[in-house]
Amino acid sequence: MHFLKKSLAFALTMALLAGAFLALAPAPASAQAASLAPASAPQASGSVDNHDNHAMGSTIAPDASHASVPAPQRTGAPLVTAPAPLPPMLAAAPPNIYPPDASLPRTDAVDVASWQSWMTQADFNTLKLSGVKYVVVKLTEGTTYSNPYAAQQIAYAKAAGLKVAAYHYVYDPNSIAAEARHFAARADALGLPISTMMIEDAEGTSSGYDWTAASLTFAKTLNAAGFANVRYYCSLSWVTSGVMNATTLGPKNMWIAQYFLSTPSSSALQNTTYGAWQYSSRAYFTGMSASAALDVSIQYRSDFFTVPASAPVPPPATPLLGSAKPGASSVTITWHKIAGIDGYYLYRKAGAATSWTKIAKVAPSATSYIDSKVSGATKYAYTLRAYKGSLLSSYNPTGVSATFVATPALKSVINGKGYTKFTWGKVAGAQGYRVYRRTAATGSSWVRMAVISGDSITSYVDKKVTSGVAHAYMVRAYTGSSTGGYKSPGIYIRYLNMPQLKPAVRAKSGSNAIKVTWVGSKNADGYYVYRKRGSSGWTRVASVGPAVRSWTDTKTSKGAKYTYTVRAWDKTTTTTWGTVASYSSRNPTGVSFKP
Repeated sequence: MHFLKKSLAFALTMALLAGAFLALAPAPASAQAASLAPASAPQASGSVDNHDNHAMGSTIAPDASHASVPAPQRTGAPLVTAPAPLPPMLAAAPPNIYPPDASLPRTDAVDVASWQSWMTQADFNTLKLSGVKYVVVKLTEGTTYSNPYAAQQIAYAKAAGLKVAAYHYVYDPNSIAAEARHFAARADALGLPISTMMIEDAEGTSSGYDWTAASLTFAKTLNAAGFANVRYYCSLSWVTSGVMNATTLGPKNMWIAQYFLSTPSSSALQNTTYGAWQYSSRAYFTGMSASAALDVSIQYRSDFFTVPASAPVPPPATPLLGSAKPGASSVTITWHKIAGIDGYYLYRKAGAATSWTKIAKVAPSATSYIDSKVSGATKYAYTLRAYKGSLLSSYNPTGVSATFVATPALKSVINGKGYTKFTWGKVAGAQGYRVYRRTAATGSSWVRMAVISGDSITSYVDKKVTSGVAHAYMVRAYTGSSTGGYKSPGIYIRYLNMPQLKPAVRAKSGSNAIKVTWVGSKNADGYYVYRKRGSSGWTRVASVGPAVRSWTDTKTSKGAKYTYTVRAWDKTTTTTWGTVASYSSRNPTGVSFKP
């Protein structure tokens, strides 16, 4: 099932070596010959990063070490006419074979991709009648490409009574984990069970890559996604040259591709030390709907392409954790999805706790959870177990952790004499607080004003204030390198100078009325006048406009002592804070007069 297999190039090369004219060399049939692909069959359907849509074996050249011999005679005339094999002197491509034929190795498996979009249900039925047991369907390539015909091919294979395996063509071994996750996600989306044999198609270039290490990562990533059964496909030359270390990967896990220039024989089986042998890319099955070749393979390991139904059901794979990240009021935990499970159990350890506590049961489709039952400044660790029925996966004993730091509650902000005082609620366990201020203008940035050590101090006095200028304040608690969130948009105040009082005087000669005068505050919207008689408390007795600088108290009695003070006020309506009132401080002593 490969595209042109370089057979034309080999044919032309051999023709030249033999002194033949190029025109005498007929084009060999190929499992993926472009002339056989329907116009609607895309070469890179679903790809967004220019991945080619490679077919299995498309870069594997024939093995010229085996001499060409006449093809075995087959019984019965084919229903389709296959291209004639090349003459022996020009044989630069594997010979055509016509299964079923007892002189050939068994045709246990064929592989298909989008290049076989021409195959109908009847074609899959023909494979079954011809002795094929397994169909290996290409699902993906790289990190984005998906075979658009995979669902149809899987359905046809199952309807014909064939067992299904899946393969992924590796585009870049340096991105093998991401490619494996793409493969697993596609298999899960297509409804393939986690017992499906998942096969890595390793070919292309061997230069500059550690294919063995990449293959191990491929298997580990699939295992973490729930697919426990993994095999590896490559050419024999890659194994013999050490590109793929069969000892490390397991010889019986290897699917070896080796095509001879002679006809393979059932009496001279090759590569029997491996799990399976793909021995031809030019098999023509009688009764197919198109004159097109398929790859054929024999398996030596009885469970190479599928796991027997009687095999014990393994527990789910151990979930691969992502991260734990604190937010303003929660911690978000992420992980990689496992296919074919019933769900997850999430566990947590808080602070100095040494044992895990189950905190949630999570749906199988989820890949994250938000833990909002967090408080103070506390380190939380999380781990996960997958479950299917009564079977539980193992778990990462370390887990992922995050230090959550609660967001302090904003309490108040008031003006004093030459300062603004900002207060907030205590965060248990915090090592300190960071205080920020910004001007109330739209688009201004927060500026850190102070770092306060310890969690007992919950206020800040800002002396860098100017009368009439509005600011907002906010605070963040911290512990170690972790900093908590903050309340947005903060708390607003306009700083107003405390009005300066002048001595209180008799309003006019012979009168008991008392006149109070003061120096105003910039940007004030008005002033409140307060009075107390004798030792009584303060009572607001007047409210005057911003241009007024004096007030006369006519409700006085001769011989009584009266004390006065004044505060400025401002009322501002903003799009961010709404309508907010600000007040200056007031002289606590005031000025007194006794008429």
